[in-house]
Amino acid sequence: MAYDQIFNNYQSKKGVSWFSASILIQTLIDLYTSSKANDHREEDAPYEALYLDHLEDNYEDGSFWMDYISDTGDGFNETLSVLYKCLQDQKIQSHELRKGNIVFFGGDEVYPVASSENYANKLFGPLMTAQGLHKVTKTKNDTSDSKSSCAEDREHYIHAIPGNHDWYDGLFAFKEYFCTNRQYGSYFTGQSRSYGAIRLTKNVWLWMLDIQLAGNFNKDQIEYFKNFCNTKKTFNKHNNEEEWNVILGIAQPYWFQKSVDKEDKLFTVVDHFISELFINNNPYLVNIEKPGKKGTKIKYKLKRFIKLKLILTGDIHHYTRFNLKLNEKLNTYGSEKKFQATKNPPIDPHLNLITSGGGGAYSYPTHYLEDKVNNRAFQSKINNQSIHLVNYYPKAYESHQEMPTASYSIITENFSFILFPLLMNMLCWLLFYNYIPLFINVPVVLKINHFPLMLGFHVLGYYGFSYLLANALDKYFHYIPTYHKFSWNIMVILFALINMGIFLLGGYFQNAFISTFKYPINDLLIQFKIGILFSIIVFSCALINTILFGLYLYLCNSLFRLHDNEVFSISKVNKFKNYLKIKIDKDNITVFPIGIDHINNSLQKSFDNKIYDKLHKDLDQTKTKMIEEPIVISLR
Repeated sequence: MAYDQIFNNYQSKKGVSWFSASILIQTLIDLYTSSKANDHREEDAPYEALYLDHLEDNYEDGSFWMDYISDTGDGFNETLSVLYKCLQDQKIQSHELRKGNIVFFGGDEVYPVASSENYANKLFGPLMTAQGLHKVTKTKNDTSDSKSSCAEDREHYIHAIPGNHDWYDGLFAFKEYFCTNRQYGSYFTGQSRSYGAIRLTKNVWLWMLDIQLAGNFNKDQIEYFKNFCNTKKTFNKHNNEEEWNVILGIAQPYWFQKSVDKEDKLFTVVDHFISELFINNNPYLVNIEKPGKKGTKIKYKLKRFIKLKLILTGDIHHYTRFNLKLNEKLNTYGSEKKFQATKNPPIDPHLNLITSGGGGAYSYPTHYLEDKVNNRAFQSKINNQSIHLVNYYPKAYESHQEMPTASYSIITENFSFILFPLLMNMLCWLLFYNYIPLFINVPVVLKINHFPLMLGFHVLGYYGFSYLLANALDKYFHYIPTYHKFSWNIMVILFALINMGIFLLGGYFQNAFISTFKYPINDLLIQFKIGILFSIIVFSCALINTILFGLYLYLCNSLFRLHDNEVFSISKVNKFKNYLKIKIDKDNITVFPIGIDHINNSLQKSFDNKIYDKLHKDLDQTKTKMIEEPIVISLR
């Protein structure tokens, strides 16, 4: 296959500049409109217990492989790097990792909002390109082993659940791309709704949950899984008992949400779902009929044990692994108390809760992770459960090194943010100075002093904006210590005074310039010069205000552990990508967490200029590593 045959019928896109004016305004609009939207999951077909079956897709050795990617479809360089590395056979250290029979996208497939155009340009375009490059590699390496060739030639499948960004259009684009039996190279879609059950091996299932925007399950979704557990179909023809081991896929890490907001409802919703499906109604007694002798039918009750083995999530753009241990007295089957936790528990005794949200979006910091998840507010709300942090990526010191970039990245990566302080400065100028024709000097008309009004305008305006930002974007703000809140208030007022000082300094320079002319100033050339100076001063003040805002966010994060997300989204930190490769055999589920420390930033340029040999070489040279040793979960 030649390079010129690589799929390139799409536009490569840079990562989202989250603090650009257009993105901020559009995000606010989307948040408002999506909150008014109906839950379109209710419009699907009847919810009988349908499922997808991949038993026939196992590899020759009987193993099944699944690739897990979440929070992708942002910047071209990052998305293509992750897709290229993940969706192929690879050897890392001594581990031979196979290409997944399926790839499971764990939510937030595109940014900033879902649309047909964004799915095409930001996800499926790079997906097709990655496959094209893999075929080039295969053509060049005709001596490659048969296993690799087999992996590349066989059919593969895509499954996905929506995250909040996929829901901003009411899930229409998601359904178009994932729920309509499409083919993307060697990958096929098969799901008909945004959630469902997928059989991976004889006794291992993937359950996909859709929590929508509000962090809840609609009634039909819960009914679907209850009906599914009671389905009359059995895969065990020689026993009156069978076990289903479940991998649960959900778009958000409900346990992490609780660590930064103890009032978060998602924890309760998911905890209730797990209790209902895995404990209260478990095991499920199913009436089964099977053929007997001479055309008779044998009726019996099948006892079906549903066992939760692993939870996978994305949404937070880093890798973390927590362990959850349920109270031993509660970890028993509801109708069969004799099955105690030590013998046959419905919840794995050391359930792994894995977040792998490094599929392409900006990285999320980890340098305050341990402190936040160990706070008392978090621990007191995990009723009857013990949750502790086991591992995370990037390491705290690596994350901390990226913080200082926020103070200048707000200009270099989000330049249009300057529009907001620019408009505020122009408004302030019009209110407190009388140098622009057609505008009234408000303080003079109202016969009040300029300075107190100006002071109130700046302090109240800056404080109000900062409070709204912290309150809306960082729920941890509500739980910081009192002395931190007091210090934060002082810092905000100081920043307001500094911004006011910059404004006054600009006014001083303009006054000094105008004072060199005699009144009245009727000369059009002089008026033009004054107008130019006014524009320069207002723009310069806005530029300094913007840099100071970046510094404010940096200090908030350094001193008060606030605005983790904003500091890294401003900087568009494109390091520390991650994904999972999961092997399932008859004895174990083995999770291989893979990390990419650095992304080559020249990939998009090579692609746009059709320099495919360089693109291919740079991707091959991108290094991957094991984040931690493989996580082995026993099925016995």
